Order: sequence, then structure tokens, then C-alpha cells
Amino acid sequence: DGLSFASGEASGFQQFSEFSLSQLANLSEGEAIVSDSKLSISGLAKDASGYENVNQAYMSSLPTDAVLGDVNVKPSVIEPYYFGARKLDGALTLSGYVPSDAVRSNLMTSAKSNLPDLDVVDRLELASGQPEGFESAANFGIAKLSQLSEGVIGLNDGALSIRGLAASEADFNAFGSEFSNTVPEGIVLGDLGVQPPAADPYIWSATKSGDQITLDGYASSASQRAAIVESVKTAVPGAAIQDKLQLTSGAPSRFASFTKFSVDQLARLQNGKVEIVRSDLSMAGEAASSESYEAVLNAYATELPDGATLGKLDVSAPAASPYVWGATKHADGVVLTGSVPDLMIREAVNASAAAAFPNVSVKDTMNYASGAPEDFTTKVDFAFGQLAKLNRGEVSLEDSAYSISGQAMSVETYANVSEGVATALPDGLTLGAANVEPITVSPYIWAAKKTERGVTRSGFVPSEDVRKTLVDAAAPLGAVNDEMALANGAPEGFESAATFGLGQLSQFETGETSLTGQDYAIAGVAKTVDGFSKETEAVKGALATGFNVKMADIQPPILDDYSWKASKSGNTIELTGFAPSQEQKDMVEAATKQAMPNAAITNSMEIAGGAPNNYDAGVKYSL
Repeated sequence: DGLSFASGEASGFQQFSEFSLSQLANLSEGEAIVSDSKLSISGLAKDASGYENVNQAYMSSLPTDAVLGDVNVKPSVIEPYYFGARKLDGALTLSGYVPSDAVRSNLMTSAKSNLPDLDVVDRLELASGQPEGFESAANFGIAKLSQLSEGVIGLNDGALSIRGLAASEADFNAFGSEFSNTVPEGIVLGDLGVQPPAADPYIWSATKSGDQITLDGYASSASQRAAIVESVKTAVPGAAIQDKLQLTSGAPSRFASFTKFSVDQLARLQNGKVEIVRSDLSMAGEAASSESYEAVLNAYATELPDGATLGKLDVSAPAASPYVWGATKHADGVVLTGSVPDLMIREAVNASAAAAFPNVSVKDTMNYASGAPEDFTTKVDFAFGQLAKLNRGEVSLEDSAYSISGQAMSVETYANVSEGVATALPDGLTLGAANVEPITVSPYIWAAKKTERGVTRSGFVPSEDVRKTLVDAAAPLGAVNDEMALANGAPEGFESAATFGLGQLSQFETGETSLTGQDYAIAGVAKTVDGFSKETEAVKGALATGFNVKMADIQPPILDDYSWKASKSGNTIELTGFAPSQEQKDMVEAATKQAMPNAAITNSMEIAGGAPNNYDAGVKYSL
């Protein structure tokens, strides 16, 4: 007790003293002073409620007649001393501690000034223990929230932390390596977790045009951006890279594997674009080669990174001009060559080949190229249909020109192929070259038959030129019916032998001549006695070299006025008129010698049919 007695106290002194003593209970340390009627207090509050109680009491609950003096009570000391501001969902919330209401007011004003579009929520409490430079550091942090779309700043004792999403790439860059130089003096920069601005959808692309590659869209960090550029340099050495990537957050998981895969595929294009939208991977452009085209299709079909889905794939094979496709048939099967525009048409061509050549090996050596003629598969189907009619051969397309060569499977298929290239080419297809050989036949057969209606020729000829020669040779014989077919295998001298046979038929009333290999046959009735004699002699020696007379059944003409005569002059006998055959002609001469052994005989008889039934007896009797 340090009190002493003195008079002169103010009215209400006891109430003033008791009031002051009661308020000291809210302080952990301090003093309350009554000077006359003026009441003052100073010190450190026990806690926040004590601080509020003292201030409220002195500001609004002084005893009657008391006068307010100095009030200098500090809030309680907090350790660690924390201040925070959170920007989220259109509001800015201030929390933690401030050393005074004046500082609180200043920070609220700063928040509304820096972020005028946000609702500011005050959840601050008063406390002592603030670090040096607290107010400037708090104002600095609040100002930085204007560069975040959402985030939080925290001042923990003297360490400032900032976390959140940058509002733009420029704002994100502001939090880069130089940011520490902007922090107020006395404040240590703590956790800096600012992410690039969020993007939705998250898009990335790379476009190749010649040696230029342009990167566009987003990357989640500077290191990822650098990794993408490096992957392009590795995949496409020497490429000029234009980097337009923006730093944003929101990248899908495994984004790095998506970009690596896409860049590797872009390297296979001559020109084109790869794109990532969220987790959808797409590609469009022209492949650098047939192998690259096939590799791209396989990669997007079977090698997509985990988590990726196939977007749109619109890749064409490299252009080819002229556009060439072909198929070759040989003893071991069918080989497909040349180009097809895409996988779907390749599968269609193979299916068509399997249908055209069942139970035959089909080898696919085709490559990929764009630029196929219109209705390509229709033209290929036509070519397969014709190739199926050949024993061996080749069909090809060069742009819209169709060519075929080889050997027909049969006489009929040769005719079908010939008719096909002449009259049945699909629309838009022109004939390039046609060099199809007929089938080789053995024995090689040809025949010509003469009747009263004309001449029918059948069997085989080796070429159209020989056909024309034989048609011309048969023209004098009357109307010509041509049933000959083209076939290889004609013996040497065929044209000459067939022409000879037609020449013999000109001496016949009716008859037939034929060739079977090198065997020659002729049969028929001669028009005249002279013709009979000529044909008989011709068969003996005028046939082409190498051919053999297998049969010669030449009948003499039949005469209505049949005569025979033997004339004797001295010792000379002359025989004239007709005999039915050479045997009977020889019989007449023998009978003459028997009747007149010493006579000189001249036999001028000719062979002719129509002899009377008693011809032999009559001749012998007459002799």
C-alpha cells in the first residue's frame, strides 16, 4: 500500500478509484490513474476480451462526473503473429491479427482499393507482437492478390507466403525469379506457390510447314515448355521452332507423355498439325512417306499414351503422280503392287483380290499414296476380273489408263478379255496397252467345210492377221462363216497349209479340209474332171513343208453323159472317155493288153463318177 492521506479529492473519488481498479483486472500489466476527475489507463491486455472490455469501459461506461484521460492499452501479445488474406469466389477475406483498429482500417481501405470488385470480409482480431514493417508487408500482400484469379497471402511473423492461380501469363511471370527483389524491407519471402492461369479446355498444338514448326497453346511451367521445345529438336533436327506456348495450369495428367507422343508423330508428316484438347489427341496432314503414313496409323491405333483418347485422325499418304497400281499373276499366286490411298481402300482391294482368286496366295506389297483416280476400287475390281481370266499376266492402272498383258486361260477367256478391253471399260478408264496372248493348244486344229451355202471355217488361228488372210482366201468360195478362235501353238507353215486347203476347196463342189497339228486331210467331190485330176496331183506334192497328208478322199465329179471309147489303128490302141476310179482305169488298160498283147496302148481316160452298173463287163466285152 503506497497511499498517503491528503484532502482536496474530487467529488466521486471513491467511485473513480473503484472503476479504475476493476479495469486493471483486464490487464496482464499496466496502471490506472485518477487525477482529480480524469481517469487514464495504460498497459497490456490479458487477452482479446480484456482489451475490448477496457476500451469499451473507458469509452462508454465511465462513472458519473468522470473525465476521460489517456487510454493506452495494447492488445495481448500473439506468437507467432499471423495475418492472412484469401481471394476466392468473388470475396476477399481478411483474417488473423492486426495491432490496432487504425491498422485494421488502413488494411480494409487497401483491400477495397486494390480489389474493388470483391466483397471484403473482416475477420481480423487485435493482438500485439507484430513484426517490424507489418502494415507495409500486409498492404504489399493484399496488392499482389490483384494479380491472382484466386489465392491466399499469409504473413507469419516476418515471412510472407503467396499461393494461388495467376490471372494471366504476365501476372504469372511477375512472380518469377525477380519477385523477391520487390518484397518490402524487413520481410522474408516464404512459400511462393503461384501457378499459371487455369485453362479449360487445355489445348496444345504443333504445326509443321516445311522446316518450320510452330508450337501453340499451353504449357504448365517454364520447365515443361523447355522440355517440349527440346523434344521437337530431337524429333525434327534442324527445324526452325516458333514457340507461342502460354503458361497455364489445368494440364491433364500425363500431359508430358501426350506432347512427346504427338511430337514424334508430327516428325512423320511432310506438313500438318498435331493437337491435344484435354486428353483427346488429334492429327491432320500429309505423311512424308508411305512408311510414315503406315507408322502414324499404327501409332494412333495401338500406341496412344495411357490416359489419352483418340480425337480426329485425318492424315493422307504422300501424293503420287502418276498414280500407279498393279497386280501380277504367276504360278505361285498373285502379287499386288503400286499404291492405295488409305487403309480402308487397302483392305477393300485385298478383299476383292481374295474373292477374284480363291485358294490362291495373294501377296500385298502395295504402299500408300494419295491422288488415286476417282472410283479407284471400281477400276481395281474390273482389273481383277480380267486378270482372273489369264493363266499368267499383269494388269495395271496409271492414273486413268488401264493396261493388261499375259496369256489367256482358255480360248473363251481370251475372247472375253478382248471384248472387255474393247467395249466394257468402266467409266473414266481409258485403254493404255493390251497385249494378251491366246492360250497354247495341242493338237492345233483347223478346218474349212464347203457346202452349197458357203464356207465355214473353225478351229484356231494364231493371230488376227492370219485370220484376215484366211478370210480373204475363202471369199471366192461363197459366203464365209468364221468360227475360228485365236490360240497359240500353230505349227510352222500353218498359214501356208491352211491357204493351200482353201485353194483345194475351190475345185470342189462340196468338201472339207482340215489340219490337226501337221496332219493334213481333205475330202470332197471335185467340180470337174480336170479339177479332180489337179487336186489329186496337188495333194501329192504341193503341201507346205513339214505337213503330212493324213487323208485324201477326193471324189471325181458325177457325169450324166458317161462315155468310154477304145480306138484301133493298125497296131495302136487309144483309150479315151472315163473310168470310175484309178483302179478301174488301170483295169481297162490291163484288159486291153490281155486282149491285144502286141498293141501299142495310149491311155487318155479320165476319172469321173456316174459309170453305169455294167461298166466293167461292157468294157471287157468291147475290147
